[in-house]
Amino acid sequence: MNCENCGAPIGPGQIRCTKCGSRIAANVPPSPAVQPSSAQAPPPIPPAIPPYAPQGPVMMVPAVRTTAPGATASLVFGLLALFCCGALGGIIAIVLGAGANRKIAQNPALYDGGGAATTGIILGIIAIIINAIWLIACLATGQWYFVNNL
Repeated sequence: MNCENCGAPIGPGQIRCTKCGSRIAANVPPSPAVQPSSAQAPPPIPPAIPPYAPQGPVMMVPAVRTTAPGATASLVFGLLALFCCGALGGIIAIVLGAGANRKIAQNPALYDGGGAATTGIILGIIAIIINAIWLIACLATGQWYFVNNL
């Protein structure tokens, strides 16, 4: 047998010509899908049906963000610490603000109020510093009257 393109001799079982590289049709076994069969062909597979019918366009509703627990309280205690509660209010403001910021960092899509929490922390720190300076000044000058009448 010879190649149809170049006429080179083809050996038994060869699929391609060694000279030109063309495919030899006589030596290629037929694919299983092309083989004729005497049995009846199976019915075609129906297309997949979705488990539910589409209900029209879907609108994405943004999640409602709530103020983190402790953010507003941190701001209130920070303000109170500056005017009347002193260092105790400042410590409470710092603890509540840090907890609120932690909640916001864990789930930013759900919680809001980072500004209030951070402001409460800053006001609490300022109140503690002011009270510490005031206490040191009273102790340094010997004016125990102000310290005793807290």
